[in-house]
Amino acid sequence: MRIPKFLAALAVLALVAGACSSTGATNAPATAVPATAAPATAAPATAAPTAAPVAKKKITFVAPLIADANWSGLNACVVSKSAELGYDLTMVAPINETASTADMVSLTEQAIAAGAEGLIVVPLVAESWNQVLGTAKEKGIPVIAMGVDTSSPDQRNAFVGTDFLAYGAQSAELIAQAKGGKANVGILYSGPETTNQVDAIKVFRQVIADKYPDIKIIGDDTILSPGGNRDLVKTTEVARGFLVAHPEVDTIWSPDGQGGIAAAGAARDLGKQPGEITIVGADHLPQVKDDLEKGWEYASIAFVECVGWGEGSVNALHAHFEGTLQEGATIYVIPAVFTHDNP
Repeated sequence: MRIPKFLAALAVLALVAGACSSTGATNAPATAVPATAAPATAAPATAAPTAAPVAKKKITFVAPLIADANWSGLNACVVSKSAELGYDLTMVAPINETASTADMVSLTEQAIAAGAEGLIVVPLVAESWNQVLGTAKEKGIPVIAMGVDTSSPDQRNAFVGTDFLAYGAQSAELIAQAKGGKANVGILYSGPETTNQVDAIKVFRQVIADKYPDIKIIGDDTILSPGGNRDLVKTTEVARGFLVAHPEVDTIWSPDGQGGIAAAGAARDLGKQPGEITIVGADHLPQVKDDLEKGWEYASIAFVECVGWGEGSVNALHAHFEGTLQEGATIYVIPAVFTHDNP
């Protein structure tokens, strides 16, 4: 497995499963062969021609994060499924767990230059990917967009991820049910450039406005990780500051995987009791599971996951190579809901 020097990230070698074949013996025909003298010289034996090994296709997965608990599990699924299907996978990500869009675009450019024959990307800020995805298209390199869709469908061969419009509506209904249709809600999210969360928030707000007049959304949507700093101490500080500024808030919703954790930490810091603030977060990190079990989080809706996003993206790329992919397909993965009773 190649680990390109220009990639400041993790590269993982796809495992190769060898296959053996055997040739069965056949019986001689029943007809008699006339006896003839053997020739004076025997022709030299020649070895049967050996088929050249089939080169594995080189694919690159440009991941936003490596060590993050959500993404590490998903990444492992991309690696194992690629190995199972016989691909030569290189996985790369921005250094220092920043999920930097600029770095991911640069890594994609380098993968194209290095001869990648297929790409799986997570275009968190879709517009920033337009040029590099245009280059991939010009070179005939298939692209699978994971989790966040591209600016236009013709920039990728398939999108594999969550329907974030449906997710926003699902979150609104979950909170309305939990609170009996009456609540003061604060929203924590990654920021305005994270288009999938922006889409979910827009629908969340619309459902609340249309159906639940006694649910109020308090303050502005709060950026959980300004400047891309996803250190939990910092994100918890942001959540704590929001709760201090808005003491009337009794519910927190976050489409960010760290939002529920940060809100639960802030509630503890402020001397709240489990369940005093209804917290609905995202994903299913180990800390989320612990918070659910102890009642600090009411629910978490998990969409960054192994089989649906991880294996699904590799399967889509494989289907392209096999000629069975409906090109331009949108493949939605239904998120799972975890609660205190089902942590």
